Amino acid sequence: MKRLLHAAGVALLLIMPAAHAAAADCAAAKTQAELATCTAKDAASADTALNAVYKGLSGRLAPADQQRLRDAQRAWIPFRDKECAFRT
Repeated sequence: MKRLLHAAGVALLLIMPAAHAAAADCAAAKTQAELATCTAKDAASADTALNAVYKGLSGRLAPADQQRLRDAQRAWIPFRDKECAFRT
């Protein structure tokens, strides 16, 4: 559990600088197209960082823990999608 919490903290540290850099590039975005482009950049950057952390964590886990991590991620994805649909 401590390893998972540590990995989550590392993920936040990796994502935050990328999101900040994208925000600096998009600070003057005014049109819907510009905002959509900036949002897509932020999402892609966060996805890349999250995948790197997941891969690093997965490589350090025992096979049973890797399966539990996979199961948790597979359960989280539909929740994320439904939560986003609800909020928008």
